[in-house]
Parts: sequence; C-alpha cells; structure tokens
Amino acid sequence: WTTLTTTTATSYTWSGLYDESVFEFRVIPTNAAGDGTPSGSDTGYIRKLINPTFVSQNVPTKVAINQTFTVTQTWRNDGSETWANSTVYGTMPYAPADTSVWGSATVGFSGSTATGQTVNTTLSLKAPSTPGTYNFQRIFGKSGTAYGNPSPATNILVMGPASCS
Repeated sequence: WTTLTTTTATSYTWSGLYDESVFEFRVIPTNAAGDGTPSGSDTGYIRKLINPTFVSQNVPTKVAINQTFTVTQTWRNDGSETWANSTVYGTMPYAPADTSVWGSATVGFSGSTATGQTVNTTLSLKAPSTPGTYNFQRIFGKSGTAYGNPSPATNILVMGPASCS
C-alpha cells in the first residue's frame, strides 16, 4: 500500500487518474492515540473516456441498383467524454472500410451527446450499379479513429431491373 495523503478532512479529491484506471483503496483512521485498523479495501475504476455503444439501426434488406436510400442508426455514449462537435464525432465505414460500395464517408452527429444519452444519425446512401449482395456496417469514430464495436454486419441485396423470360 502507498499513502496517498494524510488529512483531517472528511473527504479527499484524488487527481491524476487517467482513462480506464483501476484502483484499490482503504482508509486508516488516525488520532492522538495513533493509527487505527485499516478499513476493508474497495476497488473502483475510471469510466472509459470514449465508449460508444451501438443501440439499433433501420437498414433496408433490398434496394435497386443506383437507388438512393437512407439508413438510420442509434448510438449511446457510455463514456465520460461528451460528443459535442459534428466534425469530430460520428460514424464511419467499417465493412467495407471505405466508401467504394455505399459512397458514405464519416457522418457527424448533430448536437451534443452527454454520458448515458443516445444520438440518432441518418445516412443517405447510393446502391452500387452492379446487382449482388453487399455488406453494410459502420463504427463510431472520433477524428477518423474508430472506437468500440461496429454495428451488426447487415447484408443488403442490390437488385437489377425486373425482367420476363
């Protein structure tokens, strides 16, 4: 054990902790007669600074070639940092990891999202010009760096024009 401080106050603010710290502490009472018996130890942690959680999404399962369509996603802020700048916080492509299929790069969140709050984002996407099944998956990003787990992998069937045979 390391002595953090000696004080006669009934509370103490501990600074210098960092994101995701795990700590264990106990209190030793002291008076004119000397030190008393240490309290039992207690373990605590510092909440992750950036800890996004995917909540839900609305993704079509079928679209036509070259069709423009929208996807909505909801993310929850389970970290201690408020998401407050749409040019910094948002979602970005995960699978595929670029804009080659859906044409949507990072889409910023609007407004401010504090710890425990959710934010909805709407993506305007364009289907590829070649029929097939394509994966759609996004991840939370801050300034281009991915955090947390991505949204579920979702297959979207891109259909060509109807034909009779």
